[in-house]
Amino acid sequence: MNIAILNMGNVGTSVYNQIISNKEKIESEIEDTINIKYGLVAMINPSLEKKFEHTELTTDVVKILEDKELDCIIDAFSNVKFSYPAIKKAISNGVHIVSANKNLIALYGVELMKLAKQNNVDFYFEASIAGGVPIVRSLTKGLASDYIYDITGIFNGTTNYILTKMSNDGMDFASACKEAKELEMTETHISDDISGIDTARKTAILAMLCYHVNVTLRDVTYKGIENVSINDIEIAQELGYNIKLIGHSHYEDGKLLLNVEPCFVSKLHPLDDVKYDMNSVYVKGRSIGNLMLYGASVGANNNAVAILADLLEVASNMKYHCNGRDIVLPRNKKELTYGDENNKYIFIGDDKMIQQVLNTIPVIKYTKDYVICSLAESYAKKLASENNWKMYPTIEVDEDN
Repeated sequence: MNIAILNMGNVGTSVYNQIISNKEKIESEIEDTINIKYGLVAMINPSLEKKFEHTELTTDVVKILEDKELDCIIDAFSNVKFSYPAIKKAISNGVHIVSANKNLIALYGVELMKLAKQNNVDFYFEASIAGGVPIVRSLTKGLASDYIYDITGIFNGTTNYILTKMSNDGMDFASACKEAKELEMTETHISDDISGIDTARKTAILAMLCYHVNVTLRDVTYKGIENVSINDIEIAQELGYNIKLIGHSHYEDGKLLLNVEPCFVSKLHPLDDVKYDMNSVYVKGRSIGNLMLYGASVGANNNAVAILADLLEVASNMKYHCNGRDIVLPRNKKELTYGDENNKYIFIGDDKMIQQVLNTIPVIKYTKDYVICSLAESYAKKLASENNWKMYPTIEVDEDN
């Protein structure tokens, strides 16, 4: 089995190292030899050649794409502008794809899945969501017979780490961000983490896979954690909550709700136990009921484990001549909605803002610091946006937990 790794950065290097270290185990699993034929780099020097002595380094992606002996490409890029045309060309050439590129999948996943289906090639991307946590395979295969209608999750370990440090250690936002950077747990641009866009990408991918609807990043409304203060954290804890950045999707009767935002998560809810850099997805299905998957996502090694699991699946499919079988294209209708059902919301602000809220909407409880109310999501967000109010939805314990 001949493979190429696009981008020998942290993730690509970890994939390379795990293949070399575990070569005997991997080859026994696939019942074939595995050859890292190419590693794509920005430049070649003696140090890199020594580091990657078991592969041919190249700066020429065209050389890789034109190789007729290549079986699979591993996309370890985060760059969509480069990856999109390269992956599209590779699929058209009949080359299988394993990708960790969440940017690519969130924007062009459906298009590339259709192309892969047409060419009978595999297109796997477990590593694009939660690193070593097997979320995609668990939901799309393990729960394939059930109707999943709600997915709520913590999909970004960096923001979860920052919020945990603020909650547990009283650390301010800037200091928590600095520590996360020093621990090398952030995206290349930390703004991708804290703005919510990284979580939005993963929310879109999961909705596309689980609901079988044509979803892209452009469909997700998202808000980050930049404005979460220690005061907000303290109010949450006083009320029996912790603040988490939550990706949420809900699909019933063709209506799809997609959003990402900081939420007050009840301390009695299973998601509250997801601390520091851990990730989790909490799903609801008609038959299975409530189910939570949990694990670490930050780090190149975790992503490499997911990538290699996909690679072994490609090898198995090649052996039995059934590549492309796992691709399920969107087939359900999609009507985007912004929330009609009532939920509990907390508005935080000064005395003037509190009085405005009291004069505008019915409330459950209020103090000089916050107002708790029950409103339709679309209306609550409209009020918050129009009046520049700080607002947090709540995630309560399910009655059947």
